[in-house]
Amino acid sequence: PAASAMAEVVTVQALATRLAPSESEDYEVVLSPRAPGDRIGLRMAASKNGIYVREVKPGLATEWNERHPTLAMSPDDAVLEVNGEPSSMAQLMKLAAQGDRIELKLRRPKRQP
Repeated sequence: PAASAMAEVVTVQALATRLAPSESEDYEVVLSPRAPGDRIGLRMAASKNGIYVREVKPGLATEWNERHPTLAMSPDDAVLEVNGEPSSMAQLMKLAAQGDRIELKLRRPKRQP
């Protein structure tokens, strides 16, 4: 378990892309369900441009946010990819139901300084 946690930290550091506060920021999140049906804890919204985080609720997302506050998922973050593929609500739900590891690539919206 300790090696797994260390690998996760190294992966997070390697994947995080930091940009100036006025620019958008891409980052990656890895959610590892412990059992099929574990709650992801993300309320999502779909638009013609993709899917977005609407709310972070109790579940794997909250656990991720507590362990990685600088890479915390927030409302209005766009989901760009799910496990390396273009984002899809159906794919995300399928992976969660199966208990598979979920790798999300997200983009924070531009923030005003």
